[in-house]
Amino acid sequence: MHWITRAWRAYIRWCDKMGLTPDNRRCCMPRLEDPPLARNKPNC
Repeated sequence: MHWITRAWRAYIRWCDKMGLTPDNRRCCMPRLEDPPLARNKPNC
């Protein structure tokens, strides 16, 4: 199991190096759910 931890840390370092951070609205982790859509009210 130690190799999984090493691989995960290497992956996180790679993401940081590539600039894939939550601050850049990109993240290494997949989203569990999509953000809610902004809906416009109809002009009725």
